[in-house]
This record gives sequence, structure tokens and C-alpha cells, in this order.
Amino acid sequence: MTEKLLPLLEKQSEAAIVNTTSLVALTPANIMPTYSASKAALRSYTQVLRYTLQKRGSPVKVFELLPPLVNTEFSKNNGGERGIPAEEVARETLKQIENDVLEIRPGLTDQFYHMFFAGSENAIEALHLAAGADQ
Repeated sequence: MTEKLLPLLEKQSEAAIVNTTSLVALTPANIMPTYSASKAALRSYTQVLRYTLQKRGSPVKVFELLPPLVNTEFSKNNGGERGIPAEEVARETLKQIENDVLEIRPGLTDQFYHMFFAGSENAIEALHLAAGADQ
């Protein structure tokens, strides 16, 4: 769907795509391997789409929301009552979009990220350059 909508989005002076992945995109959960893998794949797609659009000067911003466990009906079978309120995720998402923070990590996701991945923001560009993706 994203690929089909991109031509329309790129005609706008401002546009955004927000993909929702998850904390399990950063570290898989053994109780939900398929879900973890699909979120990791979406994270990878989001990153390369962001990089590609930025490189060609597109007005489309690509945001990624990486919530931790959220207390919703969807997550109740996985301990969702221990998760953060959905309202907190929504508030943080809107705040970060307004501030052009492209990787939105509410709650424990941000703490986890800084413990294990801080400083990796330039890794994607470095990998693309190393792989010759700019050619």
C-alpha cells in the first residue's frame, strides 16, 4: 500500500508515513517468534524507505513507532495489563511527530534502546555506503 500511495504523497508539500513496529523489532520475544520477525522486517523496510526518500529529497517523512507492551484488548493474552496505557503512547507519538523525531520509542522502549543500541543511528547509512547502495 505504501508503494502505491507514495506518488500521491510525494506531490504534497508535506506528508508522512507512520509505521508501527514494536520493542520486539529490536529484540525478539521467544513466545511470539512470528510477530517478532514481522516487526523486525517492518523496521528494516521503514529504515530503508526513510533513507531512500531522504536521499532523493522527498517531502515524505517516514516515522517509526516502537511501543513496548501496551495495555490494550489486543495484548491482554500476553500480559497487556502490565503494559503502558495506550493514551501515553498516543501522546508521546504526537509529541515526537511534532518535533520531527523519526524513531518514536515510548516508555521502556527508549530505555532499552539507549542501553543496547545508542549510537547506532548512523549505522544504516554506513551499511548502505559499505554495500555500494549509493551507486
